[in-house]
Amino acid sequence: MSVRLNKFIADCTGLSRRKADELIAEGKVRVNRKPAEVGQAIHPDKDTVTLDGKRLEQQKKLYVLFYKPPGCITTRSDPEGRRTVYDYLPEKYHHLDPVGRLDRDSSGLLLLTNDGELIMQLTHPRYEHQKVYRVTVNKTLNEHIVNKVQTGVTLEPENKLATQKVLEIIDKHTLVLSLKTGMNRQIRRVFEALGYEVTALKRTAFAGIILQQLRPGESRPLKLGEIRHLTRNLVKPPKGAARQKSSNARKKPTAEKPAEKGAKPIGKQRPHAKAKGPRGTRGPSERRD
Repeated sequence: MSVRLNKFIADCTGLSRRKADELIAEGKVRVNRKPAEVGQAIHPDKDTVTLDGKRLEQQKKLYVLFYKPPGCITTRSDPEGRRTVYDYLPEKYHHLDPVGRLDRDSSGLLLLTNDGELIMQLTHPRYEHQKVYRVTVNKTLNEHIVNKVQTGVTLEPENKLATQKVLEIIDKHTLVLSLKTGMNRQIRRVFEALGYEVTALKRTAFAGIILQQLRPGESRPLKLGEIRHLTRNLVKPPKGAARQKSSNARKKPTAEKPAEKGAKPIGKQRPHAKAKGPRGTRGPSERRD
């Protein structure tokens, strides 16, 4: 069975298909000792593919959930000698790459994998995968501030509106937010703009995968249902990429979505209904936050 060469390279190395095409175009890839071409198809069982002279062999794809503790950074090494997530991960996971980042002081769910195509689609803003955070601030929240967070805050120097949805108000210092796209350190910067300091920021869910029954520093492989949820249900073409219907097809009118209601005032909280996660799990479901 033939496959596209860039997909084969991505499967073997964890790189994205786009990066694989760049390597092919740079002349770093050979198929059966001949220079490869962008768009070429190969038979993995019959053809020999090399990258910079080294033969490529398909790796088994691995998907891991890690509970990042605060105080470590999402990188392989640090010139300042600070602890990284790889200091916590078992050595058998050291070849995996993180899906996005959490800043040093943030904690919670971090996915790692050697599936380069999935990393690209889970981190690219246009795919709008939901991320859920539990946020604690240093001062008492009030209805005005909660509504400002809900409606959005313009951040500088981007001069862009940072939007997030308030899912739940835990108490007068803590709430749960969700993002679909985000700017660098968005949640911290939003509260800074409103005169608050974030004292604790924990990611509890990402793309339908939920942080469950792990302690800080622990990790586990994703369950089969979680992997299927990521690779089959969530990885979709960006908006507008679907094939256009025939001009003769009848267009169905779509109802206009109602305006989103603001968060409930402090003191009148109701626990939000947990969003459905992947089959076999419970509960709700960076750029760096």
